[in-house]
Amino acid sequence: MAHTHWAMITLAFLLGLVLTFALTVRRVKCEVPVTPSAGDAETAAGEQPPSVTNSTAAQDDPGDGSAASESETQ
Repeated sequence: MAHTHWAMITLAFLLGLVLTFALTVRRVKCEVPVTPSAGDAETAAGEQPPSVTNSTAAQDDPGDGSAASESETQ
C-alpha cells in the first residue's frame, strides 16, 4: 500500500456506516400506552418515596470490611 487512496477508504467507511444505520434502526410500528404505576400515584399524591440509604449503618461501617463488630474485637 505505497499509495493509499484515502478518498476510497473514507467512502467505504461512510457507506458502511450509512447502510448499518439504515438496516438496524427501524420505525416503531406498535406504541404501548403508558399507564401510571402504583409508585407514581403515591408520589403524585404528595408522599415522598422511601429512602434507600440507612444513615446509622453508613456511619458505623465504612463498607470496606475494615470495621470489626464488637463481638469480634473482644
